[in-house]
Order: sequence, then structure tokens, then C-alpha cells
Amino acid sequence: MKSFYLIFVGFIGLSVGSFINAFTWRYYLKNITDLRHFFKKPVDKKDLSIVSGRSMCPNCQHKLAYFDLIPLLSWTLLKGKCRYCHSRISIQYPLVEIFSAAVSVVYLLFWPSISNTRQLMSFILIILIVYGLISLLVFDFKWYILPSNIIYFLFFLGIFYVTLNISKINIASLILSTIIGGGLFYFLHIFSSGKWIGGGDVRLGFLLGFILGNFSLAIMLIFLASLIGSVFSILLISLRRVSIKSSIPFGPFLIISFMIVQLFGKTILIWAKNHYLIV
Repeated sequence: MKSFYLIFVGFIGLSVGSFINAFTWRYYLKNITDLRHFFKKPVDKKDLSIVSGRSMCPNCQHKLAYFDLIPLLSWTLLKGKCRYCHSRISIQYPLVEIFSAAVSVVYLLFWPSISNTRQLMSFILIILIVYGLISLLVFDFKWYILPSNIIYFLFFLGIFYVTLNISKINIASLILSTIIGGGLFYFLHIFSSGKWIGGGDVRLGFLLGFILGNFSLAIMLIFLASLIGSVFSILLISLRRVSIKSSIPFGPFLIISFMIVQLFGKTILIWAKNHYLIV
């Protein structure tokens, strides 16, 4: 039975990943005034509607059929090319779908407990928040933006999540966690006049700190995000993919670190305490 749930959640993750690809692309284009840099032929903004728009090939603008939109399978069978014009389809599409599916399965495997209605609601809320964070990861990695509307909506979901778990949360720790999550980025944003850290990173930091609800985990979040970001940046520089002056979005590192800390942070803290690494 557990295998069935893992397969089911993995399939949901694949489908949501496919939706995230379409959503981020249409959301971004809806806010672009001149679309001539993106399409060869004129495009009606209605075709880019998140609700009613039809998926199309960015190159030939052919409306895609349902069999072109099967998560992962369509891209694989088409060998990463458009069925109609044979132009290459970005590797982003299967990667986001696989990542979304993998995250869904990992959350189900390592979530503490889903044995009653409150815990089930809590799990559903956190999965919805995580899917929203994956969309933010795509936005920031691809276009260096973190849409405020999405972050505010995730704050809304986060309030429900925290409320469901309020009996297990220390209010003082929750407040400190929120402040730590975004406070450092806010200081850097003000100090650098937005050159080092953008406003989106500040809002994202406050959001993640609030959802974690534990100041020790918030500190771990900042440390781990900085560590992963530094390693990734050094790797790119050593491979000469970027220069030391290049801008690298920090949001994706925060989001990946959040997932790690939320699932394994308390275990790491217990291990560290048992080994006298912290007091």
C-alpha cells in the first residue's frame, strides 16, 4: 500500500511539475509588453492566459495536442524536439517535472506523521507551499525574479499551516525565526541599495523563516543556503560558465535549503547536540 501512495504522489508531482513549467512561462510573458522577442508571429495575450490559454511550441507556435503534454513521457518519446517543427524543447521541462515528483516522494517518505485529519491537512498545505516554492525557483533561476504575488499567496497558506501546528510551536521562537529568515537579507538589501540582495529574496527569507517556526532551523537555513550557493558559484566559476562578477540568483539556494532543513533539520540538531557540536 505504501508503494501505491509513493507512485501516486510521484505522478501528482510530475503533473504539477508540468503545470509549473506552463504557469511560469505564461505568467512571465503576461507581464511583457513587447512579445516580438519571444515569438515569430503575433500572439494574442488571451492565448497566454494561465486559466484558458493553450500550450504551444515557442518556436512554431503550433497549439499542442494532449498527447504532446504527457509529463516526461511526451518529451522522452519526442526525443526533446517539437513534433511539428522539430526545434529543441528545453531540458528545463523534464527536469522540473522530475524534481517536482522527487520532492513530492521525499516529503511523503520523511514527513513525521499523517495519521489523522489535522496531520493530513498539514501535509497537503506544506506540499502546496513546496510546489509554489518550486515555481519561485524556476522564476529566479531563469529570469532572476521572485514574483511578490506568489510569495504573498504562500504566506497566506503558511498562516493556515502554522495555525494547524500552533500547539507544537513556541511563539517566541516563531517570531525570531521569521526575523532571522528575512532580517539579514533586509539589512543587506538596505546596505547595498538592492545591489547584493533583491527585495524578492527578503520577502522569501521572511516566508521561509515563518514556515520553519524555529529560530535554530532558521539559522541553519541561512547557513546551508550560503554554503550551497558558495559551492555552486565556485563550481561555475571553475568551469568558466560565469565570471566572478556575474550575478547568480540566491532564491533557488534558499528554497533547496528550506526543503532540507524542514525535513532533516531537527535530526541534524539532535545529532549535533549528541556529539557536543552545539549546546
